[in-house]
Amino acid sequence: MRFIFVLSDGSLSFLEIEQYLRGRGIQFTVTTSTDRFAILEIPSVKTKEFLNLGGIFKVGEISTEGDRLTEVVANAEIGWLPSKLRWSVSYYSIPGIKDEFIRETEGILAEKLKAGGAVKARRIQQDISEQGLIEVSSKRLDNDMFDVLLAKGGNKYYQGRTITNIPSDSFRERDLDRPFQESTISMPPRLARILVNLLSLPSGKKVLDPFCGTGTILMEALTLGMNVSGVDSNLERINGTKENLYWLANMKRLSSESFGRRIKKGDARKLVGINEESIDGIATEPILIPRLTKYPDQRSGHEMIEKSRKIYLDSLVAMQRVLRQKGTISIVTPYLRIAGQQTITFNFRNLVGEAGLRVSDEFVRFPLFPRHAKEAKVLRAFWLLKKD
Repeated sequence: MRFIFVLSDGSLSFLEIEQYLRGRGIQFTVTTSTDRFAILEIPSVKTKEFLNLGGIFKVGEISTEGDRLTEVVANAEIGWLPSKLRWSVSYYSIPGIKDEFIRETEGILAEKLKAGGAVKARRIQQDISEQGLIEVSSKRLDNDMFDVLLAKGGNKYYQGRTITNIPSDSFRERDLDRPFQESTISMPPRLARILVNLLSLPSGKKVLDPFCGTGTILMEALTLGMNVSGVDSNLERINGTKENLYWLANMKRLSSESFGRRIKKGDARKLVGINEESIDGIATEPILIPRLTKYPDQRSGHEMIEKSRKIYLDSLVAMQRVLRQKGTISIVTPYLRIAGQQTITFNFRNLVGEAGLRVSDEFVRFPLFPRHAKEAKVLRAFWLLKKD
């Protein structure tokens, strides 16, 4: 079967899909990918697996392809439908599409729906329109809605329909309802889920966050069935992380016996008490530069980056010690925009080499960036590291 994944964060989301499937031993072949979507041939998979991804909005099943969009629309396979339904059409990576063509396309699809039995079909208007994208947002979809997907990848056009909508409610619940919160040091749960999935680990493996803060990354790892460990230098945050994990384990009916000894106060630059080569994967964001109300000047910007660089170097050495051979680190580094819109950072590749690790460039060239607001002053860069 061929599936189309609508991506929230471009190449970062695409890599997450690949790494997740590899970690679960699910065979796949990539048909095409763009910044907006990816199409994969997956011979055997339970679609509930897709609900574990953080970087996609929805998944569809491809039914038709062709060299011309008009051909694909004319040959669209709709199937038998209930007499009443709501429907929509979403367009991805189709350049120069005009309103007249959209009206014509949706008129043809409306007739096909009627022929398929939907005599009372109500079209839902798209609510997102930007470069390379015209769609009904995933938050407006439900299981009773028929969402037609039209996309262009390479020289081919594809038609399918949404089969799985990735709900944001569970991510929002873990973010806003957890008992201990500190927004200034927390990563959005969706990005934390991506970070964990990049490790390409099956359930049951040991995952460490040596800068665990409020436990956001560990909560996503726990949700995926990992055995989690965390370290932080701040005792209040350690207690808060334990509180959050106990809350999540109780809600999900997961085991919580090990939190007391695996979540502890300590120095990420030393990781005392963690055995050598005992950890399967490390997912972490060591430094979260404080929220900035204005772009810093060059001097203060470079001071922030230099302070970060030293912490990264020392902690990478400690991570290398506790990580098993062939283990993986998924890690975020800061890119800082200073006055004049110049972006600065430190040479992370050099630090990785000094720590006895390497950047995992087999599948993609790092770093990768999630989508961010144009006015953002601090950008997150995602990396995958390997211990050979």
